[in-house]
Amino acid sequence: RGLVPVVPFDDPLIIAGQGTIALELLAALPDTDVLLVQLSGGGLLAGIAMAAKSINPGIHVVGISLQRSPAMLESLKAGMPVQVEEKNSIADSLLGGIGYENRYTLPMVEQYTDEHVLVSEEEIKAGMYFLFETHRIIAEGAAAVGVGALLSGRVDVTDKQVATVITGASVESAVY
Repeated sequence: RGLVPVVPFDDPLIIAGQGTIALELLAALPDTDVLLVQLSGGGLLAGIAMAAKSINPGIHVVGISLQRSPAMLESLKAGMPVQVEEKNSIADSLLGGIGYENRYTLPMVEQYTDEHVLVSEEEIKAGMYFLFETHRIIAEGAAAVGVGALLSGRVDVTDKQVATVITGASVESAVY
């Protein structure tokens, strides 16, 4: 039928689109030293990290993955896409693999990411709660992983200007 599949993370145009987030973020916060980005299939992190490093090669980019299903992190360790067991998570949009035919995000995440951090379900919930209680921001689990990593001390940000990406508010009220 002439249809063209578009992988929601391993597609050059999607990765480029995600990179515009870094352009906006660094235009607003040019002194950012550390950038925390959620990581699953890698499209968001690949685009943001490539754009951020193009603007500021010294910026420290941290990929935040779920302890329960770190598909990209395990694939980086193996040097090729691997499947990991998916376990339920409050950050359900970060579940899933990176695709066995991954062409773009695996090498880009490897090239542009300086550090990888795993967060627990409790840390994600703490991030969600903090955003709501302190700032009245309703954020889904995947959007709160960076804040969860900060609150738990998983990333050293002493004397650093830090930014994290917070996107998505698809969460049921029972979670709070």
